[in-house]
Amino acid sequence: MTRALVEAADGRGTPIRVGNILSSDLFYHPPGVEVFTLARRMGLLVAEMETAGLFGVAAEHGARAATIPSGVDVPRGLTGEGSIGGAGLTPEQRETSLGEMVAIALEAILAI
Repeated sequence: MTRALVEAADGRGTPIRVGNILSSDLFYHPPGVEVFTLARRMGLLVAEMETAGLFGVAAEHGARAATIPSGVDVPRGLTGEGSIGGAGLTPEQRETSLGEMVAIALEAILAI
């Protein structure tokens, strides 16, 4: 499924990054817990909240799943160098990039 997403993006000329992500429902950890610092050091591309749940439900039902996460918002205090953190997306970037993500997903579905 990931290969189909990559091929759909390539076919559209859309640059993407493929790699590991942090999927957690805890963006605001207790003081002293440096989850995002560790994630940066591990080279994780983005932190998001839905993929773990999606993959868990897929595994439970024997279904295949893939994800196209995007860093639309960055939790306060996580700006800086590296993949996790930064400025996030502007409203204009959200509109165009999220639409492109949907188009890539639909093309990949048709190819599978």
